Amino acid sequence: MLHSLGLQYDELEDRLILVITVKQAETLVDQTLWLTRRISLNLRHQLEHLKKLAPVVSRAIDAQAQAATAEINHEVQAQQARVKRETQPTRPFNRAAAVLVKATACTYNPTAVQGSIRFEFVKGGPLTLNLSEPSLHGFIRVIDNNLQRAQWATAPEAGAATTPPAARAAGPIH
Repeated sequence: MLHSLGLQYDELEDRLILVITVKQAETLVDQTLWLTRRISLNLRHQLEHLKKLAPVVSRAIDAQAQAATAEINHEVQAQQARVKRETQPTRPFNRAAAVLVKATACTYNPTAVQGSIRFEFVKGGPLTLNLSEPSLHGFIRVIDNNLQRAQWATAPEAGAATTPPAARAAGPIH
């Protein structure tokens, strides 16, 4: 059973470290994951897509209204999540036991109203994390905070308008 999730930016490694703690019998067991910038940004993009799959978002309304409804639902759900605002883990984690994530895949189960994140590792088998809707949205908020802390800008959405660099004024080189 999931006990807690901890996520923080590690300046030394220039990675996010995700500590998943599960309760087995009466013992807490940690799984520590390293998330690179590429994996973190890809995961965040996948989680953004999950936000839009929430059951509250009707497919009968236009795209702009869907996006606004999804964002409102995200804020409501994230506020219900039990998310600690600490930047340091509540107990030390074992850096040597941390595994490097090579890929992630996110899915949403509308029947169970939960999201799943599958982590694939460089070594070893995959791990799937199932999160209730409030926990999922709380996790998105925590990832956003850590991406900001790491100063890793999220990539613009596909098709988003970008401003071209200003053209150089014609003139002498000297």
